[in-house]
Amino acid sequence: MDKSVQSNKDIISTSITITNNKDSDPVDVIAEKFIDLRTVLEGREVHPNVKDYEAIARIVARGMPLPQTIKLLEQCFHEYAEREPEGAIKAFSYCEKYITDHYAKMEAAEKARQLAKRRLPENGKHEHKRSTRKTSTKNDSITGEQVGRIRRRTV
Repeated sequence: MDKSVQSNKDIISTSITITNNKDSDPVDVIAEKFIDLRTVLEGREVHPNVKDYEAIARIVARGMPLPQTIKLLEQCFHEYAEREPEGAIKAFSYCEKYITDHYAKMEAAEKARQLAKRRLPENGKHEHKRSTRKTSTKNDSITGEQVGRIRRRTV
C-alpha cells in the first residue's frame, strides 16, 4: 500500500471543464455534471436514476441556460457540503428545487435592474420639466388677481 495517496475525502473542490458540443444534449451534460459532483461528494461512482433524468429534463424544458444551470448545480453541492459535511445529495430533485428557486431570484433581480434603467437617466438623476400650461389671466381669476383681504364691491 502506498501511504502518500490521498483519499477522496481529502478532495475539497473540483474544477471540471465541460466541452459543450452543439451535438451534445443538455440533459446529458447536466447529468454528467451531477454524476461528477455526486461521485466526489460520496467518494464512489454513482449513476442517476430515472427520476433524476426526469428532474433534469424539467430544468431543461423551463429554458434555463446550460452554463447557468451548471453553475447553480455546483453552487448547490458546495452549499450542501458546507451545511452537512457528512451528508450527501442522493437525488437531483433536491438540486432542481435549488436551481429553480435561485434562477427565479436571478431573473427577478435582472428584471428589476432593467426597469430601474428605464426609469432613471444615465446620470442617475431625474430631470424635472417645467409645466407647459398657461398661467391664468386676470379674466380667469375669481378674485381678479387680488391677494390679501378682499372687500365688498361698492356699487
